[in-house]
Amino acid sequence: MDWKTLLRSQQADFIKRFKSGTENLLFCEVENQFSELAFVSSQKLKQLRDASWLLAERYKNTAPVHDVFIKHLTGKLGESVIKRQLSNLVAKGSYRDITGNDTSEAFDARQWKLFITYIRSYQYLSRYLTGDLFPIGYLRLAANPAISIQVKACHTKANKIQWVVSKAEVEKNSVVVCIWIREEVNEAQPEYHLFLAGFLPTGMVQLQDGQAVLGLEDLLYSGGLRSFIEFIQAQSLQFNSSKTQLDYTSESANSSLSIQIGSWQCPLSWEQLTSLEAAIQELKAQQQEPQIPVLPPHSSAELPLDLNQLWQKVLGQLRPPSTQSLLRQQSRLLSFDGHQARIGISSSALFRVNQRWLPKIEEAFNKTCQHQVKVSLEVIAE
Repeated sequence: MDWKTLLRSQQADFIKRFKSGTENLLFCEVENQFSELAFVSSQKLKQLRDASWLLAERYKNTAPVHDVFIKHLTGKLGESVIKRQLSNLVAKGSYRDITGNDTSEAFDARQWKLFITYIRSYQYLSRYLTGDLFPIGYLRLAANPAISIQVKACHTKANKIQWVVSKAEVEKNSVVVCIWIREEVNEAQPEYHLFLAGFLPTGMVQLQDGQAVLGLEDLLYSGGLRSFIEFIQAQSLQFNSSKTQLDYTSESANSSLSIQIGSWQCPLSWEQLTSLEAAIQELKAQQQEPQIPVLPPHSSAELPLDLNQLWQKVLGQLRPPSTQSLLRQQSRLLSFDGHQARIGISSSALFRVNQRWLPKIEEAFNKTCQHQVKVSLEVIAE
């Protein structure tokens, strides 16, 4: 009996227990230990939401910003399970590292501006790069970044669970790991139950018309994932150590070059590096310190002079927290003369939603300024 037959047999047992109820699944909260079931809630979930809103800014021109947010939050929920169970194997670094925010607190205004500067830099540089700079569920091994894991997370009905894997994902990764999320993914959900449904080496994925649709029965039991990752990692390290020091092929060079922001790295080829050189120099020449808008003089001594400071205080009065979080990431105070405030919204879709929140925003302004304030909303021109 080979290892694949054994893992398929264990997968069949897992499927029976999975269908009979979560109380029959293995659960362990210890990092780097296997668990069939995982929970994500409270502060960890807040961090994932923050990161997903940041990525929604990057891709807001490709789809409605809310759809982009949900897509990335789904992917990051799946990533969180694998990062915890394979913490000592996968490369460190997150989008929080880009802002220098290693605490459990949310992004402040300065960190948000800094991240947006980086994102816009990448949007500029992406003309010179091939592929996605921020692929969803794409994890690299710490010992050998040339080896990557594709995490596929989904939320569907329990009797219709499946994951779609593209040809590009198969070609770029060594293994596909599948996660099922029991709850519907949205901004307000306070807790998620995630199930490590199984894995499949990409060499075993059968493509048809450029993609593969995987069900529970197609996967290998996830309890063998760590052993498989350790095996391919050991094989790759042994192969690399057998090369002579003079063997500098383009293939080996590709895995050692990267463009870096904070501790996050994007691997580059020699060709990409060459084409980026001029672009990077041009970008550096164009960089300027962001100008912080300041209010005109006002008779009230208590009125904040920084629009951003005032807006943050107003947002602090808003309830529920999900509304506060959405507006914090996707809007800003454009002007305020003491009695009238103009709020800019990042997209037309959000503008229509935020119109319903206008009375709440005006009430928050009234509490902050201690007098009546008229609020108007508008879409920010890109």
